[in-house]
Amino acid sequence: MEKNFRTARCPEEFKKDLAVHYLRGEADHWWKNFKRGLPAGYVPTWEDFLREFNNKYFPREAMEQFDHEFMELRQGTRTVREYDEEFSRLRRFTMKNFGEQDMIQRFMRGLRVDIRTRTSIRGCTSLVELVEEAARLEIGLVEEVMDLKKAQAKVTKGAESQKRTWDNRGAVSVQNGQHCATCGKRHSGLVRVRVGIASVVDKLVIYGRIVQEKTIIAGGVGSQVILQGIVE
Repeated sequence: MEKNFRTARCPEEFKKDLAVHYLRGEADHWWKNFKRGLPAGYVPTWEDFLREFNNKYFPREAMEQFDHEFMELRQGTRTVREYDEEFSRLRRFTMKNFGEQDMIQRFMRGLRVDIRTRTSIRGCTSLVELVEEAARLEIGLVEEVMDLKKAQAKVTKGAESQKRTWDNRGAVSVQNGQHCATCGKRHSGLVRVRVGIASVVDKLVIYGRIVQEKTIIAGGVGSQVILQGIVE
C-alpha cells in the first residue's frame, strides 16, 4: 500500500482516507469500532491507522516469526525460481532495512551448495541478475546429471552382458535322453563345469529341488556339475 502511495505521490493527509476506502468485511468493521473508541472530536491520522492496522493484522510476534523465517530461508529442494518466490514473499515482512547488496548476499547464502559455489556475485548490481544467473546454472547442472545417468546406464548394460557371457563359459548342452559326458547319466539341460577344485559336491537340481548329491573326481581335478533336467 505504501509503495502505491509513493508511486502516486499521494499527499500524507489523504493516505488514511484512501486506505479506509478499500477496507472490506471484517476489516471495515474493525476500523469503525476503533473510531468509536477515540476521544470525541479526535481525527485519526495515517500514522494512527498504520499503527493500529499492523497491531491488528500483523502483531509483533507474527512479524518476528516472518523475519526469522526470512533470515533462515534456504533453497533446499526448491528450484531457484521457487526459492526466489518464497524469498520475495518473506522479504516483505522483514523488520530489517536491507539494501540491494544485502539482499544479494542474503539470497546467495541460501542457495544450494552446488549452485552457490558456481555463482559469483561480482558484477551483480541487482537481485534480479543473481536470480537469472543462478537459474541458468541450475539448468546446466540438471543437464549434467541426466547425461551422467545415461552414461552409467550404458556401462551397467555392458557389464550385465559381459556377466552373462562369463557365467555361460564352459557350459555344455545335453539333449533329452542323451548320455552326459560329465556325469554319465541321461538327462536334458545345461551342464556348467567349474574346474580347479579338488573335491566338490555335485548337486542335481530338478524343478528347484536337490535330488542327488555326489562327489566327482575327474583325473585328480574336481568338477562341480549342476544339472537341470530329467534324469532317467
